[in-house]
This record gives sequence, C-alpha cells and structure tokens, in this order.
Amino acid sequence: MSILLNETVKHYSPEFLHDPMKVEKYSTEYSQALALGIYTADLAYTCINNQNNSSLNILASIEALTDKLRLNSIFDKSFLVRFERNKNNLDSSLVILTEAFRKSDNY
Repeated sequence: MSILLNETVKHYSPEFLHDPMKVEKYSTEYSQALALGIYTADLAYTCINNQNNSSLNILASIEALTDKLRLNSIFDKSFLVRFERNKNNLDSSLVILTEAFRKSDNY
C-alpha cells in the first residue's frame, strides 16, 4: 500500500499520516488492531520517503499498541533493533514489516 501511495503521490505528504500522539485514544482491542494497521502503513510510507524522525515516532506508537494487543513477541526489541538497523534500506525495511505482519496475522 505504501509503495502504491508513493507511486501515486510524487511528493511526501505528512498530512496523510495518522497522528502518533493519538495512540492512547484506542481503548478496544478492535480499534487498537485497526490503528496498528494504519500506523504500520504510515511507517512504511515514512521509510519509503526517508523520514526517519517520523518513522521513529510512529514506531513508538506501534510498540505501545503491540504491548496492549499482546503482540510483544512479534514486535519485540529484536524487531525494533532490526528495523532501526535497516531503516535506510527500503527493501529490507519492507521485508521486516511484511514478516512482522504475517506473524501477527497468524497469531
């Protein structure tokens, strides 16, 4: 989805991003799971566009939601370290995100 958005929109548009500060507003498991999907798409979009500061803010929101959803085993510290190390390599970043989402879907 992020690649499609990037191909469609020629300039990075931060107004497309969901506000990472709203993460605490999601109280039900359903809304938290939806927000996790949105933030993950935003994370891929910011990575594609080399927006490291935005990526880190969104990553913090993802970490908070995965704790609430008990997905810590998937989006754990090793995921965060691996993602951080590869944030400048678009292909690797997208592979890491895709793997994490497949694991969470299976969970």
